[in-house]
Amino acid sequence: MTVMFFSAIDISAVVVATVMSMGLGLIWYAPWVFGPVWKRSSEEKKEKDGLPQSPSWISYLASFVMTFISAYIIGALFGSLLVVTIGGMILVGVCMWAGFVLPVKLADLFYGREDISSFSVIVGYHLLSLVLMSVVIGVFSWL
Repeated sequence: MTVMFFSAIDISAVVVATVMSMGLGLIWYAPWVFGPVWKRSSEEKKEKDGLPQSPSWISYLASFVMTFISAYIIGALFGSLLVVTIGGMILVGVCMWAGFVLPVKLADLFYGREDISSFSVIVGYHLLSLVLMSVVIGVFSWL
């Protein structure tokens, strides 16, 4: 059963969804959108924790790999779910966000590891990213 779960994944859809999610992040965290809010919060946190100020290429590569894994899992879900509308695709992304991202980030907020500005920017990005990836992968299943 496990082999079948992962056999229907369209890798080209996963790659396109990954690239689009990374593109969304490039725009979302840009200086003219939410970049200054997120940067101010993260720099304060890094100074407090003694971490390096700017991400290295390894951080970007790791982010790409983690985004690819998320898109791959969405692809696996679409192989098991009957999702035939854009609304259903959006619902898959929202449910993944509400079930996996929001609880973790709320814990960070409640335990003081995240401030409300940074929390809002990060969870907003992840919501849109998961919805975007779900729609891209879902639309590819129509092709």
